[in-house]
Amino acid sequence: MKWLVRAWLSVNVLVLAQAILARETPSSGGELAMLMYLLNMPSSVLTGIGLNTLGTVNNPSHAIHMLLIWMPFFTLGAIQWLLLGWLIRKISRS
Repeated sequence: MKWLVRAWLSVNVLVLAQAILARETPSSGGELAMLMYLLNMPSSVLTGIGLNTLGTVNNPSHAIHMLLIWMPFFTLGAIQWLLLGWLIRKISRS
């Protein structure tokens, strides 16, 4: 399980780094959101609904804009992995 969480963490960080390093394109925020949506299923459904409710972020800095898109997906994805690990430990003790 640890290697799977480490792989997930590495891919999430690489997706953020790629989004920040790639110069701003008209759809860069949408591409990042879609990648994070796929990487963090099923918790990303709620994240996507929340971000759509809040609307777009108008920030002049590309890196900050990408971080603000990435952070909610990553946070809920991390919580999802923690809950999954806790559930597996709880079941294995029973």
